[in-house]
Amino acid sequence: MPDYILNFLVNVFLMSFAILSVKDLIYIKHSKKSPFHRIKGMAWVLILFAILSIVFNLYRDWRADLKQEASEIKQLASEKEKKKVDSLFQDAQNKIMQLQKSTKDTIVYEVKNAYTNSIKASNDALAKYHLRYSDSLHSVVSTLKLNALNSQLSISPVIDGKPPAYLNKDKDILFINFISKDGTTYNIILTCYLLIGKNYRPTLLKADKLASGESALIVETTRTLQTNISSNILLQPEVDIFITGSFSRDPEGKIKIPFNDGFTFNFKENKYLGGFDAEYSKIRAFLKIE
Repeated sequence: MPDYILNFLVNVFLMSFAILSVKDLIYIKHSKKSPFHRIKGMAWVLILFAILSIVFNLYRDWRADLKQEASEIKQLASEKEKKKVDSLFQDAQNKIMQLQKSTKDTIVYEVKNAYTNSIKASNDALAKYHLRYSDSLHSVVSTLKLNALNSQLSISPVIDGKPPAYLNKDKDILFINFISKDGTTYNIILTCYLLIGKNYRPTLLKADKLASGESALIVETTRTLQTNISSNILLQPEVDIFITGSFSRDPEGKIKIPFNDGFTFNFKENKYLGGFDAEYSKIRAFLKIE
């Protein structure tokens, strides 16, 4: 049953009860007049007011239900659109990753071939003098660096002037923005820890996995990761949020780069307070993170 119908029935019941409670004051029992003529003049005013009140409340509740239904439909459509955009963005990232990997492999292959051919040509020329040129191909190829292998992951706002971390409208989700500088970041694995208290003996409020290494972050683009926030955390004016994990600068993840960063957040006022002054090694030791 819709809420506005339920409220209508309740209002009718309450108004009927109110009129019946003053029946003796508004209705003449002992009279030869018809039942309608036994009702006193002021009673009609009371009845009219009751009817108008019921109609007004019914209209107001009906409008409120329509707005709520429209809001739910809009939110559902927005969530579907966001999932669609996220899916398209992920597909685009995967294609770019494949293109970068293919480009890197092609460059390395061409360098190897060119280097091998140059060594062969040199040896053919030196063979006339019974000499041979030898060098380490691995040492040459290992010096090859691509922009995609120089990435640096960091916490950063999406737009200048906006905080890199903020609560959603319902204040039950904390969004944290990350950016990849100087190249694409791969195999991102991050865990956040919400802590209160200082002197390296804080109280752990929550730990949550932000990223599990499934996707990459293209150079100079941002990504918003999120963690759910409970009502007890919203009461805290100052919470240190420590984020630790690793990422790599190549799709294969051959070399893992450690990531340690953090900031302080005021959940009562939904305010980003900037980085906190602490030794990450001591926090990791306290949390028993290897």
